[in-house]
Order: sequence, then C-alpha cells, then structure tokens
Amino acid sequence: MGATLRAPTGVGKACGVRACRNRGIPPDRTVNGLDLVAATASAIALAAAWRLQWLSVSGIFAAAVIGVALWVGAGPAFLILLLFFFATSSALSRSLDGQGSGRTAVQVLANGGIAALASLAGAAGLLPGAQFAVAGALATAMSDTWATELGTVAAWPTRLISDGRPVSPGASGGVSWPGTAAAGVASLLFGLVAAGLTRDPSVGLWPAVTVPAGMFGMTVDSFLGATLEDRVVWIDNQAVNLAGTAAGALAGWVAARALGIW
Repeated sequence: MGATLRAPTGVGKACGVRACRNRGIPPDRTVNGLDLVAATASAIALAAAWRLQWLSVSGIFAAAVIGVALWVGAGPAFLILLLFFFATSSALSRSLDGQGSGRTAVQVLANGGIAALASLAGAAGLLPGAQFAVAGALATAMSDTWATELGTVAAWPTRLISDGRPVSPGASGGVSWPGTAAAGVASLLFGLVAAGLTRDPSVGLWPAVTVPAGMFGMTVDSFLGATLEDRVVWIDNQAVNLAGTAAGALAGWVAARALGIW
C-alpha cells in the first residue's frame, strides 16, 4: 500500500481521507485556524503587493481570483503555498534588480492559472490527485523565477539549452549552473513547506513530488523559450510560462502516482 499524504486538516470530515484524495479534494473543508491564517496573510500580501508595486491593478485582481480558486478547490494550505511562492520570488526580484516588477494579470495567470484550474478540477471530482498537480505547477513557477533571477546575476557562463550556444544571462532558453542550482533549492524548499503545512508525517514524499516537477517544468520552459518563443506569433514569454507550469503540473501528478500516494 502506498504512503499517504494528508490534505489540510480541520475539524470536520466531508468525506474519508482516501475517498477525497482520490477525487483530488481535501477531506477537511470546515473553516479552521489555517483558513483564518490564509485569509489574513492574503489580505496583507495583496496590500503589500500594491504598495510595493509588485503587482499592477489587473495583477492584483488576477492573483485574488487564483487565490480563491486554490482556497476553494485545494484548501488553505495551498493558498499559503501560493503566497510563499509569490512573496519569496517577488522579494528576490526586488533585491536583485532594485525595483518592483508590476506584474500584470496576464503574467500572473501565466504563472498561477494552471494551478488554479487543477485545483478546481480536483474539487469537481474531475482530476484525482489534483493537489499534486497544483503543487507541481507552483513549484515550477517558483523554480523558474529563482533560476532566472539568480542565474542572471551570477558571474557564470550561460548557454542555450537547445544547442549549447553562449547567450547573455537572462536570455530566454539560457541555462547556467547557478540558475539550475537555484531552481533545485526552490523546488526542494517548496516541497518542505508543503509538507509542513499539510502536517504530513512522511516529509520526504512532498519534495519527491515537487523537485522533479519543478525541474521538469523549468526545463520545458527553457527549451520552449530557446526554440519557439518569439519565433511563432502567439508564443511569447507568458505562453512559455503557461506551458512550463502545465508540464510541472503533469510531472507532479505523475510523480505522486508513481510513488503510490494517491
């Protein structure tokens, strides 16, 4: 029998743990302390994002929609994971380039839209093991952001992932050892935080999902950036990010299935 990863815990039970997990729905959907923490943290994060110019007005609305989708579909722990990704990535960007990014709705949806869709699909009973797809998508977004930011400032050769040609740091499709290492750390840290929030005793299983998901999704993102971005009319950086998070969601879902945890 496979090990069990527990969904966010609460007071009541809407259905059995295994039944809910197989439907992709957290078993506990009564309001609890974690819900209150998530709601408070979300309000503070959105206010800070506006004040620090990390998000545009449209970006704030898009972030709110994604947050509600994660909260309703996957539970408060996954909303907090979204905030963790956003806060750490935005702070990293600010510390390295010294200015707010002012992300628009399109940019926000490109990074969080797949996670929101997977969450709602799980809540509707359409995607068994949906929480692992959600985690894979968010881990990819965080890994890619950390890789881009740290790879850009590191004094290290950057090469195009498709053919190995030297490119300037930060170029689409460019990879470097520091950037790749940053992605690995990000996906590992994401998995450890997920394990803590879901209070799962098998802590090692969450990173076993998020690390391969984050690294695979980031690799797909880099490859598409090197080969298709701005070469096909409708494929820009946001389309590449969307595809990368979709690949990460699939990788997280498959990894969890292979480990027998849903």
